[in-house]
Amino acid sequence: NGNWVLRYAGVSTDVGTAVEFGQWSHVMVVRPFGVANGVRMYVDGVVVAAASGGYNGGDVANLVVGSNTGTEEGTINFYQGVIDELQLFVLGASIEEEPTNYGFFSPGTDNDFIALSLTGVAGDVNQDGALTQADVNQFVDGWLHENLVNGLRSGDLISYSHGDLDFNGLTDLDDAFLLSDAMQAAGLGTLNFSLLGTTVPEPSALWIGTIIGAMLLRRR
Repeated sequence: NGNWVLRYAGVSTDVGTAVEFGQWSHVMVVRPFGVANGVRMYVDGVVVAAASGGYNGGDVANLVVGSNTGTEEGTINFYQGVIDELQLFVLGASIEEEPTNYGFFSPGTDNDFIALSLTGVAGDVNQDGALTQADVNQFVDGWLHENLVNGLRSGDLISYSHGDLDFNGLTDLDDAFLLSDAMQAAGLGTLNFSLLGTTVPEPSALWIGTIIGAMLLRRR
């Protein structure tokens, strides 16, 4: 029907997003956080489909690009178009006795479309190339925004525009600290957390609280 379709663990999901024929599209399918958090399908830096669960890790079928998989793979459903570049990568740790850690998935660096789209200015929520009050205003407007795709939290260019600076799909305190640090580095002071309807203890207060807590534990 002309839409993008995610095929994962034997289930097809019509994402409802039409393919723009005659134009290049950047497509990425990744399972970023293991079985528990499922898979994400990115098209031009935006998660258009997601699916939970895992798949049969013992499947020994051949890897096929541009055709059907499974039984008698590579015989039907041929892709009609041009593939400019194909990249395969792994995440997490291997299952060897001495495992190799291949790192974690970060959309801002591992998704080439997103990485090339960002201005590179820390805290630039509205992506106009500068960190200004407008970014703070947009961050406040997007506070606690959760980017859900098929019920799964997903970080992408859309969530970033709501202030999701760490690309975890939720604009929260972690992002507020990132914005505040960026403001301070740019000589703009720090973020007024009261704008978010919350207060953040000063580091000294946290340190004093830790000492008092430790003293109480010792007395017991």
